[in-house]
Amino acid sequence: MPSFNLCRDGGLDSLAPFKLLAAMCHPGPNDRIAREEMVALLQNETGLGAARRRAVKPEQFRKRFIDGSNKGGGAGSLLMARLQLQQNGEKPSLNRALPLAMALLPEFWPTDDPTLHRPRSRTNMLRDYRTFLSVAHLWAAAIHGLEHQRADIWPGSLQTLPTFLAYADSFLDLAGALPDRGRNQRYALTRSVAWTFVIPEGLVQSTTLVALPFSAAQRRVIDEG
Repeated sequence: MPSFNLCRDGGLDSLAPFKLLAAMCHPGPNDRIAREEMVALLQNETGLGAARRRAVKPEQFRKRFIDGSNKGGGAGSLLMARLQLQQNGEKPSLNRALPLAMALLPEFWPTDDPTLHRPRSRTNMLRDYRTFLSVAHLWAAAIHGLEHQRADIWPGSLQTLPTFLAYADSFLDLAGALPDRGRNQRYALTRSVAWTFVIPEGLVQSTTLVALPFSAAQRRVIDEG
């Protein structure tokens, strides 16, 4: 995936959080129209720039966001589980990571909204991981921020976006070291696959994820296994 430029007039594009969100919900190479339709609604509501596409309706936007966060969150949690296994000296295989990812999801996922359906099967989790692989590091960063109650690790505002991208980039670095030796490395997340974003040089941050401990729910899965 090429880097996506979020700079405008020497600063950060006012639409940057919206464009990032649209990419996280519609990451596919053939999803450009879907991304622009989501951004168009926010352009119409804020008056920031001229929309390239006809905007989706608010209820369609919400449905797309819910679907994207369900599937993208599943992909992010699976990436995190694999990294946790590796950092704790265990084989970061998909088979071992899947139950840990499913245990991680309820810890950050809202449960009071009946429209939210967490993926529960191996087939669906692997499908979503492949579909959202290019943005799995972004969803992992969002999960990490929610887990640690870090309001600054969030893609939804101009103020928090640089910190969020720094954590996403750190997850991407770790993902690149995972031993993906499967057929055609179909589950390997590298910079050639991932969505990355360019922001003004003065806003670029860096961080290092030192440890990703297992949660209490994940520990229970490990102990029961």
